Amino acid sequence: MAGTTRDKFFDALNESYDALLTAVEAAEARGHKFSNAIIDEARQGETEVVALARTWSDAPGNVFENLKAMVEVQGRAQRRGLELARDALGGAGEFGNDVQEALRRVIKANARAGEATAEVAQDVVHKAYTRVRGGEEPEPGGPKHSKATKVPVAAGSGANSGEAADS
Repeated sequence: MAGTTRDKFFDALNESYDALLTAVEAAEARGHKFSNAIIDEARQGETEVVALARTWSDAPGNVFENLKAMVEVQGRAQRRGLELARDALGGAGEFGNDVQEALRRVIKANARAGEATAEVAQDVVHKAYTRVRGGEEPEPGGPKHSKATKVPVAAGSGANSGEAADS
C-alpha cells in the first residue's frame, strides 16, 4: 500500500496504465489465436480441395462419387466457417468483458488519484491558511472564508504616500 500522498497518486496512475495495457495484451493474444485458427482452417480447406481434385482426376466419369465427395468437402468447409464465426463471436464477448474490467480498474485508479490530489490540495490550503493567519491553526473542518489580514501601517505612510510599512 502507498505511504505518502505522492505515492498514492503515482501508484494509481500506474494501475490505470496497467489496466489499459492488460486489455490491449489480451486483445492482441485473442487476435493472434484467431489468426492462427484462420490459417489452420485455410490449410485444411486447401488439403481437402486438392484431395477432391485428385478424386475427380482419378475417375472423371464417376459423377455420383465425385458429387458426393464435393458435397462432403463443402459441408466440412461450412462447418469450419461456422466454427470460426462462433470463435469470433466468443472472442468479441471476451473482448467486451476485458474492456469492462479495464474500465473498472481505470475508474478505481482515477478515483484514488483524485483522492490523492484532493489531499494535496487540502494540505496546500491548510499551509496557506496557517501562513496567512500568522501561524494560527485553522478551525476544525478547514477554512471557510479567509478574512483580510490587517497589516500595521506606520505613521505618515498612508495609502497616498506610496510606501509600504515594515513588518
